[in-house]
Amino acid sequence: MKFKVNTRAAGYINAIGVLFLSSIFLMMTACQKSSGTDKALSSHPLDRRIGSVSSIGNVPHVKGTNILTLDDGSTILLNSTKINLDDPKYKNKRVEVSGFSDYASDGKQLMEVANIDVLAGAITTQPLEALNWKDYNNPGLGFGIKYRNDFEVKDAPNGENGVLLWNPVEVVSGTQATTQQTQVKTQQGQSGYSVKITLLPVKTQKDFIASLSLKNENPSPTELLTAGLVQSKIGTNSLVAYKKTDATGKIVDFYVNDAPKFFHITFNTQAIPDDQFTDAQKLFYEMIASFQVGAPPIQPVPPAQPGVTQQ
Repeated sequence: MKFKVNTRAAGYINAIGVLFLSSIFLMMTACQKSSGTDKALSSHPLDRRIGSVSSIGNVPHVKGTNILTLDDGSTILLNSTKINLDDPKYKNKRVEVSGFSDYASDGKQLMEVANIDVLAGAITTQPLEALNWKDYNNPGLGFGIKYRNDFEVKDAPNGENGVLLWNPVEVVSGTQATTQQTQVKTQQGQSGYSVKITLLPVKTQKDFIASLSLKNENPSPTELLTAGLVQSKIGTNSLVAYKKTDATGKIVDFYVNDAPKFFHITFNTQAIPDDQFTDAQKLFYEMIASFQVGAPPIQPVPPAQPGVTQQ
């Protein structure tokens, strides 16, 4: 007995079979890609920052609900769908936040917080003066800053227009002292670290930007990265500043924009032992957090001592 095959029906069945198998293949591929994406996200390194958290409330057109203020005075927008960043246990505390960082449309760094840890010790609310600090003000250059009284106030070296705040420290002699520290001590008579504040010899915003090897007055994160700069805000005036750190981490420069005046702040720790670096760095960031421009005189400028050349 012979059966007559309906070729048209057979064609439909084949087509349906092909579509069914194709659908299964696409679903399996999508699942694999999703799994791979999830794995990539979970293995992506978290950005970690230390500072203090404060709320900014519901500000229109601003991404983020809180601000993390770093030790250098710069800020990062924070947001979290998992953690209550306004929890009272974070108030007046130093915290370490970790999460994924991105940039908002205005160029401000934004972090989606995945975890937050309270570090030991509360942020002090005690005035700096009570911690044995002094006020320096230079009406001629138009800036003031707080400094601890173990610093010496000197003229900026090499004829620069500014001031050098020099903190002498003890360097162990003999085999424990590095060659570099020994050389610096021989040249200067003592070792220490310094904060130098000078007025840059530029007159316009355009010249200031060009001196930093930038092309745009509002540089993109990519342009800043290419120039080796990080944009932040410092001081009581929240001035825009561009931070640059040398390869050794021993010299940190801040180029401060207060048009029509532009300042250069240099933190130099080349002449101190490594075990003193952390304390010196913390003190420096406390100092530049107090940096202010256009303020009335705080008190008469301390008499400058003979200049010390600190490269």
